[in-house]
Amino acid sequence: MTRWLGAALVVCGGLWLGLGRARWHQGRVKALRALLLALDQLERDLRETARPMADLLAGLAEPEGPLRACFTECRAGLADLEARSFEAVWTRAFRRAALPLAEEDLEPVLALGRVLGRYDQESQRKAIQGAGQALGRSLDQALADRARLGRLDCVLGASAGLLAAILLL
Repeated sequence: MTRWLGAALVVCGGLWLGLGRARWHQGRVKALRALLLALDQLERDLRETARPMADLLAGLAEPEGPLRACFTECRAGLADLEARSFEAVWTRAFRRAALPLAEEDLEPVLALGRVLGRYDQESQRKAIQGAGQALGRSLDQALADRARLGRLDCVLGASAGLLAAILLL
């Protein structure tokens, strides 16, 4: 009886790991959508107002979501710009947030740290639009991956758990 219970737990563990990976794909889609909305708002605010970067980041940090901590940390880091560059503050904030993103998803966002607050508004807007286009392509890929790999991860997790249970019995 205990062997069968252990086998069932091993199968459930494999399925749980597969479901966790499928949730990662869902989180990636959610984070990319949030990034696209934030960049759209930032670009719109740059176009319509000439507010300082601290005010722009405060506006991005207001809504609840996966990016709130990033923009809050960036805004707090503005007070320490003598010790570190804005690029370092921006990169640190996004790296510490542990967003469910692949490295290629994060690259265009991290590249914005080199441009924001450093160049004229038009250059900043163009950089934001370029990053938005790259993130749009990443979102399309993430949606395809979620549909294709989400189910596959669940099946592979359950299958690996089942195989391990069979081998242990």
